[in-house]
Amino acid sequence: MQFLTLALDCYFAAVLGTAGLAKMGDPAPFAATLRRQHLLPTWSVGTIGRLLPSLEIAMAGALLSSIAAIPVATFTVLIFAGFLVVQILLLATRHGSDCGCYRAASSHRIEGASIATASLLLMLAGIHLWLVIETTAIAWHWRLAIGVLGAVAGSRLGWRTWQRRRSARCLQRPARMHLQAWIRSRSGSHPISREER
Repeated sequence: MQFLTLALDCYFAAVLGTAGLAKMGDPAPFAATLRRQHLLPTWSVGTIGRLLPSLEIAMAGALLSSIAAIPVATFTVLIFAGFLVVQILLLATRHGSDCGCYRAASSHRIEGASIATASLLLMLAGIHLWLVIETTAIAWHWRLAIGVLGAVAGSRLGWRTWQRRRSARCLQRPARMHLQAWIRSRSGSHPISREER
């Protein structure tokens, strides 16, 4: 049972960690998804859009390290229950856009399969909580090995996310500067010839 608990720790750490990194790597689509949902006050969208990815990444680290295992497992259940509630509300209100729960944004709509998947994840989180409460903790050397592997994988994903975000900004900057220079060249400083009209 200890290895099943460890496997579920790793699974939920991977789900939450990749979701948090995807949202943090490209925050604009996630914030746009939150605005489209009309479930939150507009003043809170920016704050939640910044805090939720950080919380997911912190939860992934806490799951791998087994620090405060019962509170972390309880909070994992609450996170996945929240994701399920959001999806049910989106389906009921017919907003049908992606909930943004597991990644920054995607093009699929909330349907019955999405609700079933979220329900399955909530059930697995509940089983995980039960296992954390009922079983003894796994030996420290297993936790250390998993923690090191998780830190390496998280660092690699974080580095790739940062590089992708940085390269996207670098690509946008020259295009924007070129457009601004083109607009300045077309403004009143040069008369437009009849061929250009």
